[in-house]
Amino acid sequence: DKKLVGPPHDEVIPKYFGKENQLIAFIRNPVKVNPDYPPMPNPGLKPDEAKAVADYLLSKVKSDLGK
Repeated sequence: DKKLVGPPHDEVIPKYFGKENQLIAFIRNPVKVNPDYPPMPNPGLKPDEAKAVADYLLSKVKSDLGK
């Protein structure tokens, strides 16, 4: 939830609320989005692994934001 190498997840993940498939696609094949940060490295995850990461991030940020 803090700016380190990339933007805080609580600023990025809300853009994917209701768009889980787009988040999964980004996790599996990241592209540079913000010119202020380097591109995220490709973690080489399988589809089910990327879905698990997306599910966790979406639920964590929703919980943190009280949604």
